[in-house]
Amino acid sequence: MECLEKPIWNRYTRKELEKLTVKAPDEKICKKVLDNLDHVAKPLDGLGRFEALAAQIGAIQRTENIDISRKAVIIMCADNGIVAEGISQSGQEVTLAVVKKMAEKKTSVGKMAETIRVDTIPVDIGVNHKSKIPGVLNKRICPGTKDYLIPSHKGKEPAMGRLAKELNMEPVIDANMALGEGTGAVMMFSLLDIALSVYQDRTTFSDINIEQYERFSHR
Repeated sequence: MECLEKPIWNRYTRKELEKLTVKAPDEKICKKVLDNLDHVAKPLDGLGRFEALAAQIGAIQRTENIDISRKAVIIMCADNGIVAEGISQSGQEVTLAVVKKMAEKKTSVGKMAETIRVDTIPVDIGVNHKSKIPGVLNKRICPGTKDYLIPSHKGKEPAMGRLAKELNMEPVIDANMALGEGTGAVMMFSLLDIALSVYQDRTTFSDINIEQYERFSHR
């Protein structure tokens, strides 16, 4: 795993790292991607939500030439529930065991990701374990990342629905799954690849000498 073998923080001094910034998604690129999609020889909004997702990715990458050939599922790992009070589906030892297997790519998400050549990056953000877990990043995340989130799958757990509602986001896939481990994100990558193939290898209306569809303007 490249991100583990050559961590980015080893290539910068502390001062250089402190100067690094994450730029806001480019709204002009977002509009350009949507405009490009309107020129594709297909019904307007024919790709449904994937048109907005393509535009979001383009805005994040700050280019209309979208490239998601390198993909990874980042799995934030932490204990769930209050184990000491008995408010938990399973003990903390189960979380630790699963995280270790994630690092070995031997869980559901690892197998699914391997099938479509997507990397998995488990990150320890709260596992009750004293020593470092091999193959797992020991980090915590910062707030303010909503613009960079693509809600992939709405699981069976009630908390997922409440979290999505709080963030005012609607997951794309609603398959009533409960595998966990970020498996919904893996499925989402396949759908994104399919949708973006229409955008990247597009046949425009001008290519087939047909007048472009126009949107109705509301007055």
